[in-house]
Amino acid sequence: MTSPIQLNWSIKQSFVDYVRSHGTVEVAAPGRELDGQFCFPCAKSSPEILRFVGSLGFDAHAGFLSATVANPWLHIGPETSYITIDGSDPTRRQGPRLRLADLPDMRPNHTFSGPHRTILAETGAVLFDFRYPSGEPLAPIHIT
Repeated sequence: MTSPIQLNWSIKQSFVDYVRSHGTVEVAAPGRELDGQFCFPCAKSSPEILRFVGSLGFDAHAGFLSATVANPWLHIGPETSYITIDGSDPTRRQGPRLRLADLPDMRPNHTFSGPHRTILAETGAVLFDFRYPSGEPLAPIHIT
């Protein structure tokens, strides 16, 4: 059973807009899209990790552009916080989970609601085929 906590994130709006103009963005349950945000419900949580479920498939240019954001986990640490996603074929070299985004301003005991600034992690650039450099601003997250 999932909790009412959810991660709301539009990933990177210019990327989403580009894919939609040249292909499709598919949202898989239990994720959903609401008011321009992709919403991932929390399936399991601890003080250090919020585990959200659902996935987004980005596909354009007859499959030459293909990316998946699946099951994001929010890792909250004393020095750094970040989001990981399930690895996929193009990202599996990074391990079973890919560190996609860093949250430079989020720390334990921080207000969770947000918005929280996100930037592309060094390892996350592979998801976008290195079209965006590490440190590139991504969309802020909101936790409701």
